Amino acid sequence: MPATTSEPRELSSPAAVSPARRRLAAQHVREARDRLTSTSGTRPVFDYELLRQFAQNRLSASPVILVLVVTVGLLSSLWTSGPTSGVWTAGALLIHLVIIRECRKFLDETPSTAANLR
Repeated sequence: MPATTSEPRELSSPAAVSPARRRLAAQHVREARDRLTSTSGTRPVFDYELLRQFAQNRLSASPVILVLVVTVGLLSSLWTSGPTSGVWTAGALLIHLVIIRECRKFLDETPSTAANLR
């Protein structure tokens, strides 16, 4: 019959862990922390890239949106009074211009600055 001993196993001490394993563990912890702090469950770098793409697409579609707003404003003046459609058109253009200004400001800042604004 084999003899069993109840000698406690020595757990590996932090000094015995190799630097490569420590770096790997730190990377896993960092990735998990990034995923937990992100609102979408993805990495912040990916979220930032999505925001950059949205801002670039919004800027490139700006002329088409301007034409669309003006066209809808002019055509709606046929059914409603001129001042009502003029107020709507001016409001829509103002909102569009604010969005365009913010998109340009976002694209002009450095990624490190944008990451600190969260």
